[in-house]
Amino acid sequence: MKSNIEYLTGILNQSLKDGLMTRSEKKSLRDALSEVELNSREKIKLMSEVKRLAHQQSANSDTQNLVSWMYEAFQTIAKNPTTEVSHSAYFSPGEECRQRIINTLNSAVRNIDICVFTISDDSITETIIERHGQGIPVRIISDNDKAFDRGSDLFRLRERGIEIRFDAGPAHMHHKFAVMDETLLTGSYNWTRSAAQRNYENILVTNERGLLKEFTKEFDQLWSIFA
Repeated sequence: MKSNIEYLTGILNQSLKDGLMTRSEKKSLRDALSEVELNSREKIKLMSEVKRLAHQQSANSDTQNLVSWMYEAFQTIAKNPTTEVSHSAYFSPGEECRQRIINTLNSAVRNIDICVFTISDDSITETIIERHGQGIPVRIISDNDKAFDRGSDLFRLRERGIEIRFDAGPAHMHHKFAVMDETLLTGSYNWTRSAAQRNYENILVTNERGLLKEFTKEFDQLWSIFA
C-alpha cells in the first residue's frame, strides 16, 4: 500500500510530464491533498519531493515553465490545511537547530518573517538570500548595535535587496523568532555560528494557530514601530 507521500508524488509526477500544471491537474492535486490530510511534517517532505521532481525534469523542460509548475505545486500544498497541531524541540551545540532553521526556510512558499537579535551564520544567510532570489517575500527585524559586529551578515542581506528594519533605542531588540507560512520558530538560539558550535541553546517549532497569531502580531507591530 502506497504512503500518502508516494501517492501525492505520483500525482505531481504525472502533472510534470508536459512541464506545466494545468487547472485540472491543480484541482486533482488539491482534491488528493484534502483526501489524505497531511500533517505538517508530511507537507515539508512533499515539498522536498516537488524540488526533487523538478530537478530531475530540469534538463527536459523549459525553465520558466518548470518554475511556474513548482510555484503552483508549492502554493497548492501550502494552502491545504494542516490537520494536526505539532510541536518539536531542537538543541545545540550541534546541527539540530541550524538545520531546522534552514529546512523551514527552504519549505516556505508565502512569507518569511525573521525577528532575531543578529544573523552571522553564513549557511543561514545564504539560504535567506536564495529564497529571496526565488521570489519569496522576506522581512527581517534585528538589533541596530549587533548589525555592526564583526561577522554580522545583516548589511550583506540588505545589499541583496532584502528589507531589514532595526530598533533605534538604547534597549536591545532581543527577540529570536521567525514566522514562515504556518510555522513558528522561537527559543534562545541566536542565528550565529557560535550558537551551533559552542552554546547551549534551543528552538521550539510549532504550527499552533494561537501562537502563530500572537507572534505575527508582535512582528507586525515592531515592523511598524521601526519603519
